[in-house]
Amino acid sequence: MTDWLGDYYACADSLQLDNYVERHSLDASVVFGNSPPANGREEIAAAVGGLFAILSGMRHERREAWLVDDGNTALVEAIVHYTTTGGSTIALPGFSVLQRVPETGLIRSLRVYVDMAPLFSALD
Repeated sequence: MTDWLGDYYACADSLQLDNYVERHSLDASVVFGNSPPANGREEIAAAVGGLFAILSGMRHERREAWLVDDGNTALVEAIVHYTTTGGSTIALPGFSVLQRVPETGLIRSLRVYVDMAPLFSALD
């Protein structure tokens, strides 16, 4: 895993929302599965903040990562281990496409393909 990719996922796994949001460009777009896109930092904070609020832990276990577009686009296959605030744990397979702004290194697009239904079912 390249440094920028490892740093990005370590930041996400820390569940520190402000630090995570700052890793995105001002006009970034984040899409989780079939949810509507979160456009811009404010919407990203609201969308990701909702997820972080139900978690006490998260860990991305990278299976594979492929870099394209001079290293500014990453395709990542991972198992994400979630721990809910209620203590339930669940591991979900997922795939992400990340694109960064070459000049700044900030993420301009994140598309996450994962079925979050098992995580939300674990909240009941």
